[in-house]
Amino acid sequence: EFDARNTRLRASLRAAGVALGLFDEIEAMAWITGYGNSENRWRCVGIPVEGDPFFLIRALDSGPCRDRIWLDDVPTFRDWDDPAQALASVLGERGLAESAIGLDLGSYSMSAARFQKLQAALPRARFVDLGPLVNELRLIKSPAEIKLLRRAARIADQALLDAAAVCRPGGLQREAA
Repeated sequence: EFDARNTRLRASLRAAGVALGLFDEIEAMAWITGYGNSENRWRCVGIPVEGDPFFLIRALDSGPCRDRIWLDDVPTFRDWDDPAQALASVLGERGLAESAIGLDLGSYSMSAARFQKLQAALPRARFVDLGPLVNELRLIKSPAEIKLLRRAARIADQALLDAAAVCRPGGLQREAA
């Protein structure tokens, strides 16, 4: 499932003319890797067109991340480190610090201040707005996703039926919950 998603994603990155896509919304990270976490500190998934993907995350959150994702490369930074500088180091090690980097400038995690920090940390990179690329890719469901959605719908339907069955005059809200 994740191989197929990343094949589609890399084809879209290639078409956009970037060497790397950075994704920082929890929904995108989860769709790409199987894991996403809240934004205690900025974090992102990097998908190069060529080479191994990575999940840059603060060290404190790296254990659960490594336990749940399919990829092996999880560079970390400490809470007192600047995530933009950590990303610059990661990209420098991979020869991507001066490349075209795609990201979603409309991402709720990509504030103007954060984007300025990335530009300052990667002065030779060229940033390309990919827009909501992953959100668009997520609209097309695979057979495995459809199967899970149907299962989830059956569970939700049954939960509502069970809750409705205990709703009666004088009944307790707690029973329905």
